[in-house]
Amino acid sequence: MSATGGTEHPLVWDVASGAKVAALDAVNVHRLGFDPAGEFLATGSSHYGVRFWRIADGQVTRLPGLPKRSPYTWDMSAPAGGRIAVADEDGLITIWDVARRQPVETYQDRSRTETLSLALSADGSMLASGGLGRTIVVRERAVPPFSGHNQAVNDIEISPDGRVVASASSDRTVRLWDVRGNPVATIGDHPDHVRAVAFSPDGRRLATVTRSHTLTLWDAGSGHRLGTAAYQGLGASTDVGFDPRGRFVVATALGRFRWDVSDPGKPVEAPLPGGYLVSALAFSPREPLLATTGPAGDLIVWDLARDREVRALRTGQGSVLDVAFGPDGTSIATAGADRTVRLWDTRTGAGRGTLTGHTAPIQVLAFSRDGRSLASAGDDRTIVVWDLQAMRPSATLTGHTAPIRGLAFTTDGDLISGGEDGRIIRWGLRPEALVGRLCAEIGRGLTRAEWTAHFPTVDYRRTC
Repeated sequence: MSATGGTEHPLVWDVASGAKVAALDAVNVHRLGFDPAGEFLATGSSHYGVRFWRIADGQVTRLPGLPKRSPYTWDMSAPAGGRIAVADEDGLITIWDVARRQPVETYQDRSRTETLSLALSADGSMLASGGLGRTIVVRERAVPPFSGHNQAVNDIEISPDGRVVASASSDRTVRLWDVRGNPVATIGDHPDHVRAVAFSPDGRRLATVTRSHTLTLWDAGSGHRLGTAAYQGLGASTDVGFDPRGRFVVATALGRFRWDVSDPGKPVEAPLPGGYLVSALAFSPREPLLATTGPAGDLIVWDLARDREVRALRTGQGSVLDVAFGPDGTSIATAGADRTVRLWDTRTGAGRGTLTGHTAPIQVLAFSRDGRSLASAGDDRTIVVWDLQAMRPSATLTGHTAPIRGLAFTTDGDLISGGEDGRIIRWGLRPEALVGRLCAEIGRGLTRAEWTAHFPTVDYRRTC
């Protein structure tokens, strides 16, 4: 299809037949643009802003438009990559998430181009603008990486092959990204805040749990819903995970809930024996073991093959808020409300050490894929990366403005975090690569004090 016309009642035409399909009930329209799939049409009006229309079988349906942020919309781009760019009379260019009708990024363009024309690249990542300023500006990363959530990020997971990042949010969506932060897909239609997300061992499925106790299984490739199950938790859902074979899913909500998901379209309850108050869980990558933690400071290790408890420990950390197995399965880490991380021998239950340095309860843990590092974060808005051989910090990362709820290591050793500030950040943990970018990123070198605070295990060097 194509759309044409003056400012009053634009016309939509069938390109193949040349027949008129419909006329839009719109006036003062000065720009038209179809999305790449041809599913909807966007119109820009100086008086009425940006509106969207679905055109099917000769019928036109008006969809919700963008909120108007200025009296006059000067121009808009065609929709691309789930984004649309809008220039207004105040000299601002705003990039919007089309599905959520939410702004993603805003640029002050006055004194540069005084924009009269905009274009987004096909994937929505590059923006070109030009106008009265006689200059064309091209922004290669017009949309910041991992931008899109407008509420708290509650969990971060990376697929087993390391290619896809999943983020669960209180905005009722799970978003999928590549590891550079480019959007891959948005999985919406959750009934409440999404509190946790997990990939199946083969990476083909996702499990999500909501605050209101709904488990949903999704096809990770298509984003299609496969099956759902409701459960009666005592509190908000806090965690979810697949067992190493992908047959079972377990969720926590001050209790343990297990389903057989051999048929993902029909999850079947498979209760675990015994009553436990549970706040977090982790599966061993090597053995049929499930570790769970509770608000009284308990660490319980469960043998899934025999369906029985094999170890119960009092960690002495107050409430234990997260638990993680090392990649070789021989170590377990627990995160405490007492601001400590403790390490345990999986087989014997013996303590392997205590890590201290946080100033508030620790909410989340993640082992690096080679097992040499452990990252911890929480209510102090700070991430500490620990060198497990030396048992001391190798990096301290600050940048979130609210408590941190999600951590995951990439296959190349970087770290991705998500927090209640709605931000997702990728951190470069390889000093050699990071040092080379410092001048460009912050415009100056680090002082010795800053270097020591952020790279305590690396000798100081001049960066600019």
